[in-house]
Amino acid sequence: MLKLNDLSEIHEATDLANLFVRLGYENCFGQLNTENLQLSPVLEESIYRSYLLASYQETQLQVILFELKWDSDTVLKKNIKAIANNLSQRSNLFLILGTTDYERLFVVTTLTHFDKTKMSLEKIIKLSQVFLQPPELFDVHLFTKLAASGKDVRQLYQTHHKFNTFASQRTRDKQPELDSLGLYLNTIGKTKLLTPEQEILYSRQAQLWFQLKQVYDDWLKEHKTRPTDLEWAQKSDLSLPEFYQRFYLGKFARDKLTQANLRLVVKIAKKYQSSSYCLDLIDLIQEGNQGLMIAVEKFDPTKGCRFSTYAYHWIRQAITRAIQNYSSIIRLPVYIWDNKRKIDKTISEFKEAEIACSMENIAAYLEKSVQSIQEIIQYLEPILSLNIFVGDSEDTSLEQLIYDSKIEEELNLGLIREDLEEALSTLKPKEVDILKQRFGWDDGDYKSLQTVGNIYGVSRERIRQIENINLIRLRHLMSAYSNEYMKNSDSLRSESLNQNKISSTEPPPAPRRPSLSRKTNEVNDSNNNSLPFIYDELKVQKIRIFKCSGFSDDRIISILWKVPEDSPEFCRAKQEYQKLMNPTHN
Repeated sequence: MLKLNDLSEIHEATDLANLFVRLGYENCFGQLNTENLQLSPVLEESIYRSYLLASYQETQLQVILFELKWDSDTVLKKNIKAIANNLSQRSNLFLILGTTDYERLFVVTTLTHFDKTKMSLEKIIKLSQVFLQPPELFDVHLFTKLAASGKDVRQLYQTHHKFNTFASQRTRDKQPELDSLGLYLNTIGKTKLLTPEQEILYSRQAQLWFQLKQVYDDWLKEHKTRPTDLEWAQKSDLSLPEFYQRFYLGKFARDKLTQANLRLVVKIAKKYQSSSYCLDLIDLIQEGNQGLMIAVEKFDPTKGCRFSTYAYHWIRQAITRAIQNYSSIIRLPVYIWDNKRKIDKTISEFKEAEIACSMENIAAYLEKSVQSIQEIIQYLEPILSLNIFVGDSEDTSLEQLIYDSKIEEELNLGLIREDLEEALSTLKPKEVDILKQRFGWDDGDYKSLQTVGNIYGVSRERIRQIENINLIRLRHLMSAYSNEYMKNSDSLRSESLNQNKISSTEPPPAPRRPSLSRKTNEVNDSNNNSLPFIYDELKVQKIRIFKCSGFSDDRIISILWKVPEDSPEFCRAKQEYQKLMNPTHN
């Protein structure tokens, strides 16, 4: 009676041959030459080794094991069925077994059936799977049905085929549907870890494969074309059979060494999951797998350390580099991140030792200048988009709130130009024209006193007198305008504060910017049902700032009056806006 341990202890072909001997078969274990089986070149390419495990009743029923190369399940099943179909044409009966890693075993049987409806012979190929790592009671029961029980060889083979038909329809324990990450973790969790002896053996075989790959790359660089297998073998000073053996053994060892350490990558990636807001866990695992492949290539088993210890550095480096490359919109050099990590470590040590974390102390501890420490910290400041919305209502973008000195300068120059235009309107046209020509008001061309005097037919001294007299007038006008404007603004603010204290709903009267013309201008503001908006010079300046920033009139009204464009109050707000920007003069 077989037990679960009998299947879990199968790690090579000899273990499987001994199991069939216990099941009542004759021992005839030996390695087969794949070329003697006369299979197609494609099938021969998919086979790594083949063995004759056991036989029954003077080799009338033979059990053959094929060690297949790594591939997808669909391709593996297709190849093993094709091999069984080819061998079924021989006179003997064959029980075909196939495996890639002795963790899962394919069992294939083939029977010829006569179809009365089609009046023809058809081959029925049945395939089932036996899980050796870890086994189940069903797998033990399947091997029990494969046992020789003294029956006729064809009756025994039919029993195999019938049970294979039943076993092919069974399903493993039903598990909930997993996402891509869960499916990946579930798959790598079934891979068995390697012993220290297996690591040394596989790493040596993998190194031979990487040497062949280096020969291939050198040939490709030199001849600009791919070498044939014979040229590749001759370049490597190997015969063609030795070349194939070294190549496939090395590739198998490389894959085995990589797959056995995939769980180490997941363990390291989970440590950096919290510190990486830009990469998911599956992305960190992918980057760590690339570091693992580099470790497989560079590992030297003669140094005396375990592979997991050596691979830890490469996996961690690949993950941290990926976080550094993708965590910032602007990619920063590696040394910036290294210095940032040193600064963080220094700050934590200072806090434990209760030392002040000043720039001078950090720079002295790291033997760097204070300026370099400040630059590193500045490089790693977070980057925000100017288009993000801020505030409780999120109706204002960050770009609208950022202070721009250029806009303020342009606004001040525009206001000064308007004030000068209004002040110049108080002068005579000839005096205005003389001042504009002297200071290049229109075209920026400053004219001399003599040039302006020649234009008007007067002496240069007369032009100088007109210029000085009118400049004195303009200074007085501008000074008076500035004082009166500041006085009106202060009185408006005090009135607004008083009205807020008594919770008055009536808006304060809008101040009128003082006019510099000789006639007195008054504001015609008789609409008492206007919206609550304070028409002061500060609001006018804000409107002009919005205009300089490219805002449309409707957008400015919507922001300052806080009314949507499709509401009925928008028309009233638009009228107030027009009165504010174009006041009527009596």
